[in-house]
Amino acid sequence: MLVNPIQGRTQLTHNDVQPIAYLITEPMVAVVRADSPLKTGKDLVEALSKNPASYSIALTSTGHRVSIGLPLHKAGVNIKTVRMPAFKGGGETTTAVLGGHADVQITSVSTSVPHVTSGQMRVIAISSSKRLGGIMATVPTWQELGFQSSGSWKAVMAPKGITPAQIAFWEEVMRKSAASDEIRQYAEQNQWLLEFKGAAETKKWLDEEFAALKVIMTELGLVKQPAN
Repeated sequence: MLVNPIQGRTQLTHNDVQPIAYLITEPMVAVVRADSPLKTGKDLVEALSKNPASYSIALTSTGHRVSIGLPLHKAGVNIKTVRMPAFKGGGETTTAVLGGHADVQITSVSTSVPHVTSGQMRVIAISSSKRLGGIMATVPTWQELGFQSSGSWKAVMAPKGITPAQIAFWEEVMRKSAASDEIRQYAEQNQWLLEFKGAAETKKWLDEEFAALKVIMTELGLVKQPAN
């Protein structure tokens, strides 16, 4: 809803729907095989700063490219020079890394949990603003490593033009849902962050995030420039 219109993939934007509530922030992680020499995300950034071809990064979306592009950009690495094979889904990127066909996987934190728990893979950095618990407790955040990154988010939208009363009704439904034990336990299980925002606050956040992503994605070379 944010990156696709910035890239010109769709004319639909967040202004064409009515935000109801922001529910969940899902961090992105950089994952390697358990036997990888990379210990933290800083090792990856430093290696690619010296030699952009030294490691390949498997991903599936522009959001993943932004997530890893931010720390690389700060280090002065041109992400166009880094090998970033694109796959159709997280299962393919996992297979690529486990099979030795790629060195690093960028994915959502919940996708990585089963493979980290099994001991097959290891997370070297996470886009969360703070360290997570459980299996991710020892994983450093990009922020504490000295870099910025970004994650994913889950929100509820409604058709544009619904009434204020309808907005208020569904916002309250989502507020109660976000406060339920069922959602809290599910979020903990998947290493998601419950960060509820109401309709007005969600709209404000979407506006700010859209503007920030437009600047960031342009700097990363992910926005097509108009032909002269």
